[in-house]
Amino acid sequence: MYNALHEFDRNGPSQQRPKSQKDATLEMHLANKETISKLKRPDRDEILRLLEANATKGSGGWMDNPTTWMPPSVYASAWRLRCRAKARSLPDRLQCPGCPKLGVMEQVDFANHVHGCTRVPSGSNATRAHDHLVRHLWKILDANAVTATQEPRGFQSYTCSDCKKTLEGENLRTQVRTHDRTCGTRLYRSGVDLEAFLGRARRMIDVTIAHATSPSLCKTSFDAIVKERVLEKKKRYVDSGMIPADEFVVAVAFSHGAFHDGFVNLLTDIAREAAVDFDSLVRSTRNCVMWGQGAAVDAAFRMAATGARRGRWAES
Repeated sequence: MYNALHEFDRNGPSQQRPKSQKDATLEMHLANKETISKLKRPDRDEILRLLEANATKGSGGWMDNPTTWMPPSVYASAWRLRCRAKARSLPDRLQCPGCPKLGVMEQVDFANHVHGCTRVPSGSNATRAHDHLVRHLWKILDANAVTATQEPRGFQSYTCSDCKKTLEGENLRTQVRTHDRTCGTRLYRSGVDLEAFLGRARRMIDVTIAHATSPSLCKTSFDAIVKERVLEKKKRYVDSGMIPADEFVVAVAFSHGAFHDGFVNLLTDIAREAAVDFDSLVRSTRNCVMWGQGAAVDAAFRMAATGARRGRWAES
């Protein structure tokens, strides 16, 4: 938040960044009313959203003493993504090479877009953060003798949620690929992210990272974002007959470092089944979320800076 307020010229850039989340929060509250009163929409809505995110339980737990697990460049990139702040080493106006119709974007909007854009190489978008988080959960389970599998396959049938056609039989994989081409729904080419047996019950876990501080979601509550993601996933997996409803779990983490209640409940089950300390598991998982995002954004920034110097990503 301190860095975000810098972008609106509340504090001089020569001042040092606070040493802890507590100091940053104090600095933010002292400048809060005066700063917001000077802003106009949409800047005011954006800052209010950042304040809301900053107050979310656990959102600042990754910020203190990160040097033991996060390189400085990755830490800075995670900060930028969280606060929608600028990278001073990049041009102000950039264009995504995979999305020419979007045109030239301001740097902050570009950074958020490129992080989630599937047309950008996977090392520089949210795929890296997502896969890093899934591997982290799997390693915790596997290291403590809990049966778990990444991206499980082997479903017996699929029902398309759009045309309602049911696909089943020995050549199911071929049918699914053919259906993708004819129906256009991109029908479930892989399973959910993680299969685990917790408390003698199978859990099919789909991990999602939600960017609640992005401008398009500024006026949407955190619970509403989660509800929308859960309904989307249930339509894909449960309504199609792939997974029984009582086995399906959607774990939603937010890009500012907080977890939704469903994710916390999942971590509780993992800690109990794997016999690990719950607080340590939550802390390492939150660090994992922010490390994955920071590394992806850092790679995107580096790629954009290189491309801009060569005249490919910058405004012509």
